[in-house]
Amino acid sequence: MAMLDQQAVFAERIGRIAAGRQFEHEDLVGYQTQTAYNRRAARVAKRPKAGFSGRIMKMVALAAGAGSVVLGKMAYFHLSQVQGLPKSFYDLEMRGMVLATLLTAAILTAVLRLNVQGRLALVVMGLAAMFYGEGLVALAQPGLWGALFSPEYASEMAASGRAILMNTATAG
Repeated sequence: MAMLDQQAVFAERIGRIAAGRQFEHEDLVGYQTQTAYNRRAARVAKRPKAGFSGRIMKMVALAAGAGSVVLGKMAYFHLSQVQGLPKSFYDLEMRGMVLATLLTAAILTAVLRLNVQGRLALVVMGLAAMFYGEGLVALAQPGLWGALFSPEYASEMAASGRAILMNTATAG
């Protein structure tokens, strides 16, 4: 009796295999896996692509990241010139500039609605580009940088921009 059950199970399995409806192992790509992938790909293809305003907002996100570095550094620089603030505020130095920059970036992200995943990444890229490229901007525009900050800070940043140029010239 048990032998007949085994033969019936085997015959049923052979019938499924012949019909193309076999059970698939999880590591193999078969009919069910391919149809699920096709459904997912069709759903992704139906999503509308970013329009003109979406592309403009990506550029705004990049500019907001770079601008928040400048605004944050300017805010801390000019606030540190004010007398009468707590002594711990003046001791912040670079940390104060970073905090002011992050606060400015957070405000711009909230106001301009840049908290979408792709735009937020561009804000971070703008932050990094301006943080490391500030010396190059100060080297290219020393008058502007001297007007925004003190002439000493502008010359210090221009010197760091020259060092960046020298490092890239010798590396290549």
